[in-house]
Amino acid sequence: MTSTKLYQEYLPFMKMGEATSVLETGSGPGNGVSAILKSISPSCKFTATDISPGFLDELKKINAENYSVEEANIEELPFPKKTFDRYISNMAIHNAADPQKAFSEAYRVLKNGGILGVSTFGGNEKTNNYMSLMKNFRAFIGQPYHDSILNNLAVMGFPESFREFVKRVGFQRVLSYSAISVYPLSTPEEAADLFLSFGPFESFMKNNPDKAGELENLVMSKLYECLITNGTPIGYESS
Repeated sequence: MTSTKLYQEYLPFMKMGEATSVLETGSGPGNGVSAILKSISPSCKFTATDISPGFLDELKKINAENYSVEEANIEELPFPKKTFDRYISNMAIHNAADPQKAFSEAYRVLKNGGILGVSTFGGNEKTNNYMSLMKNFRAFIGQPYHDSILNNLAVMGFPESFREFVKRVGFQRVLSYSAISVYPLSTPEEAADLFLSFGPFESFMKNNPDKAGELENLVMSKLYECLITNGTPIGYESS
């Protein structure tokens, strides 16, 4: 199960069929837009947002009558209070410099009785071999995970502390649990194609052709160890 399938985990909790206005923050290239559109009525307005120009371009390629795209910083949303009755953020909010502010903004733009649905990486690297792999690969290209992300996951990556964190903002009846997401990749070659297609790695190889082979060898070596030597599928725990 990839991050896209995480929508299937929590959308059923959110009573999407009853929604009249839905906001997604950190929508990225729109991996979850189809799932959200399928879960709501044609009369429900759905707004997808991101801060990246590249992702916004991808989001704008999606056509639906009840769908719109806005540029938005997750910590400073450009919407009046009590605008939406559903708020969704999938594997994005842990990237916020101040996640407390991000959740406060979510609370502000939700109507009374609105529902929040959020997922983040789990905080345990032993069950997050995807994250462990990415740390190795990102370190090689000189783009390590920011300390702020790791600090956020130390709290948000575990159901109990995540629940208390969200409740401090004002949300009530908070349900929090862990789910294991697994990529259906059985060979190092398949997995390497996925990892090396990620933007930072593509850019690195394009701009540093003399080191592209080293990165490819590192990726293949780590993926072989994971999938063949250890027999462990590539995946991560999410909260």
